[in-house]
Amino acid sequence: MEGNAWGMKQVPEPIGRISRWSMKRIVFYLLLCLFVSGCTTKQTDTVKNNSVTRTADPIFTDFNSFITKYNSKTQVQQDAYWQELKGHTVQWSGSVNDAYNDSTNKEQKRIIVHVGGSNFLKVNLSKEVNVDLSKLNKGDSITIRGTLNEQGGLLQSWGISEATIVNKK
Repeated sequence: MEGNAWGMKQVPEPIGRISRWSMKRIVFYLLLCLFVSGCTTKQTDTVKNNSVTRTADPIFTDFNSFITKYNSKTQVQQDAYWQELKGHTVQWSGSVNDAYNDSTNKEQKRIIVHVGGSNFLKVNLSKEVNVDLSKLNKGDSITIRGTLNEQGGLLQSWGISEATIVNKK
């Protein structure tokens, strides 16, 4: 082995360790790949408030027909079906179970709507909706239109965001 200018011997790097030069090259190529893939990815969905918005017209206007179709599938099929449904607009009717302002964001208005059986909707009203929640009573019939954003199930309610109240009786 040769010595350096001070007469010290240089120790070769052990096999299996990556040199700084190699690490810099690896990081450079990874960043380049990320940049190129980000530039060439075709985005077909519009992201709005952490939810994917795909359609303006509701794909389902009756919760019972929706849940019948959903429940006719196996769990694996339901998960795949959910990926198709997520972000689409729905318009469903039910009865008001509760209405409140979010505890962490007082400007966010929420409604819990009973849509039949043991099924409930967690509804986040659009910030543009100017509704006085104190005028909603438990049991009021209500029709909600919004973006399907949370998958329901045995122990979880379905979630709708960016919702508006279409009708209240």
